[in-house]
Amino acid sequence: MIRKGLVIVQFSVSVILIICTIIIYKQIQHVKNRDIGYAKEGLLYTSLKGKLGEKFGSVKNDLLKIPEVKNACLSTDELLQLGANSGDFEWPGKDASKSVLIGMEFVSSEYIGTAGLSLTAGRDFYPNALADSTNIIINEALANLIGKKDVVGTQIYRPGGIKYTVVGVIKDFLYNSMYSKARPMMLFSDVSNVNYLTIRVNTNENLQATLSKIEKVIKTHNPDYPFDYHFIDEQFDKLFKIEALISTLSGIFASLAIFISCLGLFGLASYIAERRAKEISIRKVLGASVQLLTLLLTKDFLKLVVVACLIAFPLAGWFMYNWLQDYEYHIQLNAWIFIFAAFIATSIAVVTVSFKAIKTAVANPIKSLRTE
Repeated sequence: MIRKGLVIVQFSVSVILIICTIIIYKQIQHVKNRDIGYAKEGLLYTSLKGKLGEKFGSVKNDLLKIPEVKNACLSTDELLQLGANSGDFEWPGKDASKSVLIGMEFVSSEYIGTAGLSLTAGRDFYPNALADSTNIIINEALANLIGKKDVVGTQIYRPGGIKYTVVGVIKDFLYNSMYSKARPMMLFSDVSNVNYLTIRVNTNENLQATLSKIEKVIKTHNPDYPFDYHFIDEQFDKLFKIEALISTLSGIFASLAIFISCLGLFGLASYIAERRAKEISIRKVLGASVQLLTLLLTKDFLKLVVVACLIAFPLAGWFMYNWLQDYEYHIQLNAWIFIFAAFIATSIAVVTVSFKAIKTAVANPIKSLRTE
């Protein structure tokens, strides 16, 4: 009973780790493949140093002369990490008892086109930033909070009598957390306090050659500073660094647990085969086939694996359900994950035990019976 109990515990741990590894991997892929609201491929950004921001008009014109460059814009923050927010905005019909934290981003008129955001209502900013100094573009999350069927033209107020008019609505896009729903935000046509230059390039062309051309333009206008850049899609992947590490560690521990379980199972199979050697020899002399003898030795171990799965399933399900609740955007626990984990554990057990069982079944029965 102790030997069997240890095998059950070992395989229970193995099955739990297999299930956890699969679920963590599926969760990461689920979030990576979700619609984030814009095309992240081909977007690179560089921080504004020196007088690069002041020369944006000339810089943009020279960049657009490069065939592989599609557009460029200025913004306060990089696209994935928006920092500024405020809870003091008011609008007609807003519940005065609720404070809504709204993200704010100050951008040039090319922002929506460069990022690849989609306008669902109204218009984009005019090229002349001053023409839209009192106008804003909001996202769908904020439009839903305002609650009007057509929010274009709605007045939004801030303390001190500052008033803004909604001139457009963009489709929700994700920033800061990829696991959350889109947060309310608004765009301001204001380049007085911007920090980043974002450029969209054609990724189907020679990327290194394109970067060299871009660097040449930037260095021409800003020779005293190096051209440091980052790609949005690379930053996107870094957001999953912790989850990817957890997934890797789960896979390593699952592999170690399976290996230890196989050692325990192989040891128990060897012990049982040794004890039943004469019984197996007599059955073979009486006409039992190798397949029948292998099944005879294997079936008892499969029962242990089944018991281990019955113990592991609720524990793994409970643990991973609670882990997934930490994320607003997550996968659902599906039965196939548990079935697949059970299949892996069963296959490993069958291969491990069958190796010893077949070796015992094909052995010469005379060697076991000649001592009698």
